[in-house]
Amino acid sequence: MKSFTMKGIVPAAYTPMNADYSVNYDAIESMAAYLKGAGTSQIFICGSTGEGCNLTTDERKRVAEAYVKHYDGDVIVHVGHNSLADSADLAAHAQAIGAAAVSAICPTYFPMNSTEILCQSMQQIAAACPELPFYYYHIPALTSAGANLLDFLEMADTAIPNLRGVKFTNEQIHVFLACRKAVGGKYDIAFGYDEMMIAGWSAGADAYVGSTFNFMTPLYAKLVEAAKAGDMDEARRLQHLSEEAIRVLNQVGAFHPLVKTVISRLGVPCGPARLPMGPVTQAQADELWEKFQDLGLAPYLNPAV
Repeated sequence: MKSFTMKGIVPAAYTPMNADYSVNYDAIESMAAYLKGAGTSQIFICGSTGEGCNLTTDERKRVAEAYVKHYDGDVIVHVGHNSLADSADLAAHAQAIGAAAVSAICPTYFPMNSTEILCQSMQQIAAACPELPFYYYHIPALTSAGANLLDFLEMADTAIPNLRGVKFTNEQIHVFLACRKAVGGKYDIAFGYDEMMIAGWSAGADAYVGSTFNFMTPLYAKLVEAAKAGDMDEARRLQHLSEEAIRVLNQVGAFHPLVKTVISRLGVPCGPARLPMGPVTQAQADELWEKFQDLGLAPYLNPAV
């Protein structure tokens, strides 16, 4: 397994779409340049934000190929699927095209409440990309997985040789802390909760993966900078501004489709989001943009393309 660690601010990149909901592969080059221009060195693709679960396996492969080709940095490819065979196929493909790492949620249709079954499932996926670091994607709010995460890490220590860590998207900071100490602190635990980034930093996070990094990377960079400098008043102010922006997003309409309108305003044709995410109107997009200006968010938005 090659050496790799998630670090810094890692946008969970969106997948650009055309108006007819087909994937806009041509726009991925612009999206990759835009995210790099915001100061990032790693991205996480085809996850929840990237609508991976709404794409076909072939579409996911083509999206991964385009991001690996055009993004000047590390591309972490999410390959989770209800079919473990398809997930393993996507993992093998990610290794073949030169991705930096692979990540996967567990299958979600049947409840994943057994640590043993979780380990066996992730083992099957990770075995298909033995040369790549593998991250289990822990997001119980969407997967409803009840398997014990700490027990999984202990079990996977011998069962999954290329397990590098966890993408941890959950508000349970005590579990995050315990995971960082599990198996002698062996695993890389990336924090994935934008509204609680300051809590993740306080708990020792070195990497953060999030949706809103797609349009306000500078805010989060300044938040971490302030925290490291000991200016916690400023760090808290910026976290509160992040929380306000996210709250406004959820008030105006469907979160991910609205974020895609913000990215489009900043210069990348990101298009709509597929069903089952709801559509948004131009009036909603305009309302959100106006509210962002009222919040004073303009200085913290990613530079326009």
